Amino acid sequence: MDQTIALTLGVLSSAAVLALTAVGLSLSFGLMRIINLAHGEFLTIGAYSSVVSADHGPPWAVGLAAAVAVGLGVGALTELLSVRRLYGSPELSILATFGLSIVVRRLIQLGFGKDYRTVANPLCATKVLGVPFPAYQLLLTGLAVTVVVAVLAVLRFTSLGLRVRAVASDTALSETLGVRSTRVNLVVFAASAGLAATAGALVAPRHQRPARHGPGLRPHRLPRGHRGRTARGTGAHRSAGSGGGAEPDDLLDRPASGPPGSSSPPMWTGSPRRYVGSPPPASAYSSLSSTWTWRWA
Repeated sequence: MDQTIALTLGVLSSAAVLALTAVGLSLSFGLMRIINLAHGEFLTIGAYSSVVSADHGPPWAVGLAAAVAVGLGVGALTELLSVRRLYGSPELSILATFGLSIVVRRLIQLGFGKDYRTVANPLCATKVLGVPFPAYQLLLTGLAVTVVVAVLAVLRFTSLGLRVRAVASDTALSETLGVRSTRVNLVVFAASAGLAATAGALVAPRHQRPARHGPGLRPHRLPRGHRGRTARGTGAHRSAGSGGGAEPDDLLDRPASGPPGSSSPPMWTGSPRRYVGSPPPASAYSSLSSTWTWRWA
């Protein structure tokens, strides 16, 4: 029962974020007929804006506001420089926004690298029906649902929403009634990008960095597939033993001690060419001294 409650709350949290992202996408596609393949990159911009803000120390709410502002600005700039020339041409909008997504992705990689980045969770865990659950995910769900309802209410009950629906229905007729379609399209596309950035900023604190493999070790140096405790040598290494001593494979299967003062197990990295930790006695690996490179974490 506890697992069912936690799973249900997690699903609701994810669904709320997806709904927020979908509302932003529906503004550009459903109202403007623009197929925006860069919508995911707008979400990424919001997440990285939150990361930059967190690195400089402001509270999480300030980072959220900064991400929304950046998303609105990037969306407005994109509409002015590119999208405005593509109304009525779905094929060209696909190509243009796809190219924009590649450019944004590469710029983010150049600016931040490919390392895993995250934002500290601003809230502690709480209990829902006696089940421990992250309080931030509850806040995320409430904020996402509030924003979605607010957007739908604006479109349905305000004069701005009336103008947006008029332009989406018939641009030429709305122009004759005094509605400036270019301004409406600018607001709608900027709002679409802002909603995506909001979703990215809300998701950023939700996913935490994986735990490191013990003190003194640097797991980001460990290639995938080589994070085991020991590594067996190659065929050439197996024949490198001398006399009646133990075979190199047998020695390689024995864990050596970790760094001084640490109880952490040693780790092999590379394929396998490098070792993180303290080296075993030289006598045990005299035949492999020219093969292995020892490194401190």
